[in-house]
Amino acid sequence: MGKYGVLVGYNGSARSKRALSYAAGMARRSGTALVVVHVSRQNAVAAFFGFEPPVVARNPYCGTQTLAQQLACEDHLSGLSWTLVRCSGVVADELEKAGRKYRANAIIVGRSRGAGGKLFRSISRTLMRRAHQPVIVVP
Repeated sequence: MGKYGVLVGYNGSARSKRALSYAAGMARRSGTALVVVHVSRQNAVAAFFGFEPPVVARNPYCGTQTLAQQLACEDHLSGLSWTLVRCSGVVADELEKAGRKYRANAIIVGRSRGAGGKLFRSISRTLMRRAHQPVIVVP
């Protein structure tokens, strides 16, 4: 088993906090570390045509300390080995890459909200189709 067992996508929303809680419990039960991945969203169509976000949004260290402090205050992460990874891009692609890079045994995400996830491809559906690890979607 690799150093990291569970990977979770986190953006600070209520759904991602529930996914984080579930992932922390799963990592604790399996005795592995947790990788928390925060992806700064990039529009896939804009990226295809070469449009770049402003320089401030591309800075991977912008807000990292604040996010790490917020995660450190989460009760369910106390006593658990975890690491924060920040990246920018298409969310499903970046989560899939991180899952391969850290050899995660599972990728955990929160469920998509509203009709947008039904009309367009949701992150969880894209991951379920393409990821090589089990994908767990937390409601």
